[in-house]
Amino acid sequence: MSNFLICTSIYSLQIAKLQDDNKALDRLTKSKEAALLEAERTVQVALAKASMVDDLQNKNQELIKQIEICQVLQSCMIILSPGV
Repeated sequence: MSNFLICTSIYSLQIAKLQDDNKALDRLTKSKEAALLEAERTVQVALAKASMVDDLQNKNQELIKQIEICQVLQSCMIILSPGV
């Protein structure tokens, strides 16, 4: 009968250890999931910012072209204006 009690105690300890390990793995999994969600949000924000930068660069290029056109027109007006 004592061998039975010893085996039961050992099994109980092993079960408790496995349950603790399982809880630790659950906590780790939840932590990793939270980190993954945060990384995903960070990527989404970075993509949105990159899109804004791309839009601003395109607008900047358009404004540069408009300035060049205005400078050419201004030069033409100076050349064509009487009394200069």
